[in-house]
Amino acid sequence: MRAGTAFVLLAAVAGLACGGDSTPITGTGGGGGGGGGGGIPKAPDLNARVNELLAEINSSQTAIGKGGGGGGAAANRLPIGGPTLSPLGRASADLTIGHATFDAVPADNAALCVLDTATVTWGCPPQTLQSGLVNKVSFQFLDATNAPQMHFDTVTTAAIRRVSDLIGTISQPVQTQNGPVPATQTSDHHEDVVLTGLHAESHVQNGTGTMTQTIAMEGRDTAFITAPTTTTGILSSPKVPYPVGGSYTAVVHTVQGPSTSTTTQVTSFDGTTVARLVITFVGGKQRVCTYDMTSQTPPTCTGP
Repeated sequence: MRAGTAFVLLAAVAGLACGGDSTPITGTGGGGGGGGGGGIPKAPDLNARVNELLAEINSSQTAIGKGGGGGGAAANRLPIGGPTLSPLGRASADLTIGHATFDAVPADNAALCVLDTATVTWGCPPQTLQSGLVNKVSFQFLDATNAPQMHFDTVTTAAIRRVSDLIGTISQPVQTQNGPVPATQTSDHHEDVVLTGLHAESHVQNGTGTMTQTIAMEGRDTAFITAPTTTTGILSSPKVPYPVGGSYTAVVHTVQGPSTSTTTQVTSFDGTTVARLVITFVGGKQRVCTYDMTSQTPPTCTGP
């Protein structure tokens, strides 16, 4: 049963001051000031800290999505009567779907989220993006044994798990070499990422996901795109607004009429502002793209 409790992590400080029950939040901000005018130490802003951690995961997804301009991170190429199809990026100048893998998502606000005590999960209000897609986010606090915690604890919380779903249907033309073609796109993108190492300077992200995209184009066969995704050892920190290590992999399978296509797409990070996307086609040919994660400049690519 969902508990109607707002995400207020600091309420227990008052209980400490009055000698009330102990709080699940420990570490910094705990304890009373005692006599002699010492007062009570100021409690940390735990909502802000949680938002900061959620933003790390979100910023990594945004950095991956910027590779869409080069044909990834969940793009695929598929013959459709001559032109090529790049469902979620710009792999082809012949036919383009101008929708990135990850839409621009507003920052998470933990203070608006509600605890479901049955699953020990904080559920946040859905957010409708400018594109019309809806983003749903939930998260969990985990201790060193991966057991969920009801509240964030500055000492014992070892990781935070963020689950997001980007879903919806939008009408968006597809640009072809003969001009725009009306199209309807239905998206269902799921990501489940765990951010660990919270007590270290650099954090680590690992997780899995699935992407499903259906593109119905006027006068053409409908394209069905699916992709399992894997986040592997992505390094992040609050000090740098992009990943500095690790990789993201999508194995993208597209079916359109009698044609099928599969690519393996790996986006990797090396500590610089430049990310590298390698798209491997059946048969071994590769398209290699690089892009600056801090810039809006489209990726530079070589290969088919």
